[in-house]
Amino acid sequence: MWGSTTADGACSMRPAKQRLATRRSRALGLITVLAAAISFAAVAIERSHGNHDTAGRLKAFPVLHGHKGGVLGLEFSPDGRTLAVADVAGKIRLWDTSSWRLVGELPGHTTLLDLAFSPDGRTLITAGKDASVKLWAVRRRSLVGQLRGHRGWVLDVAFSHDGKTLATAGDYYYGDGTIRLWDVATLAQAGTPVKADAVAMWFSADGRTLTFLNAIGQVKDYDVVRRPVLRPPSFDTGATEYGNGEPSPDGSELVLVNENQSLMLWDVSRRPPRNLPLRERTYQSWGADPVAFAPDGKTFGSASTYRRTSSPQYAGTVVLWDVARRAPRGRPLQFHNRGVTGMAFSPDGQTLAVGGVDGTVRLRNVGSPRT
Repeated sequence: MWGSTTADGACSMRPAKQRLATRRSRALGLITVLAAAISFAAVAIERSHGNHDTAGRLKAFPVLHGHKGGVLGLEFSPDGRTLAVADVAGKIRLWDTSSWRLVGELPGHTTLLDLAFSPDGRTLITAGKDASVKLWAVRRRSLVGQLRGHRGWVLDVAFSHDGKTLATAGDYYYGDGTIRLWDVATLAQAGTPVKADAVAMWFSADGRTLTFLNAIGQVKDYDVVRRPVLRPPSFDTGATEYGNGEPSPDGSELVLVNENQSLMLWDVSRRPPRNLPLRERTYQSWGADPVAFAPDGKTFGSASTYRRTSSPQYAGTVVLWDVARRAPRGRPLQFHNRGVTGMAFSPDGQTLAVGGVDGTVRLRNVGSPRT
């Protein structure tokens, strides 16, 4: 049940966030180890066929290779023409979605933790373990700015809808745990950093409020105009902690990944937020982005092992959920033979790109989530 946060809730943050940080660090290590264990011969055979047939026609389900150490995250540009894929080695590869050919590569970070396109698609923002936030010109494939101020890991980034303000969140355990606001035009920090311990955040449509989820499941509203003011009260679920969260495009729903890696869906358009119980229990595979919403917010995908027994039958699969029905749209879709580490829907909702520990991104037409 959602209620006002107490001082005791704040006191419980450190051990909870320490467990979360330890799991995240181990997950990054597991991606590297598993990727190294994959058969290079099998990868080479698949790569030799490429994404086009002998006549030059694009294959139905292309496979994008070359992401060293495994895929950490991926994001489509707002116009859908580019797919940016980050790997464990710290590089970002840019793919042309009309041909699925590699069109650029950015050096990135020592280890990248998040990436996002600006609303106009001209700039790609990346954040990582090196305490920096970098801005890249997508067309020129060049670094155009760098934000400094965080100490340690920078876990999350989010643009306001008009693209004028950027929010960055430092990791609590391996970083400074603050949210910082930046003027995109000047790259200057706006206001004073706010201690938040955020694992996910999103702006309201008018840009006046930044809502964030912290590691123990608390949802808080940050008044951007009167910064640095946190609007009381905050709300929490009574659960011990959350490992990740993904808001819908309009910010009205939030998918939470609990400590035991089970899913929860919340209506966060109201105060207090309302739990929307899912009709089927499912478990997530570890990874950088275990859930993703389709652009219209009516569907979300979750990476799932579906291991109700010890059978690895559903490893590397994605479950598509109908938000209105709060139930799966069908059987799990097989994308990888091993773990899924991230996914993204194209802006038209037709294509789902799914990254894995084997360093590949696999694509599938998932139909129209609008129907």
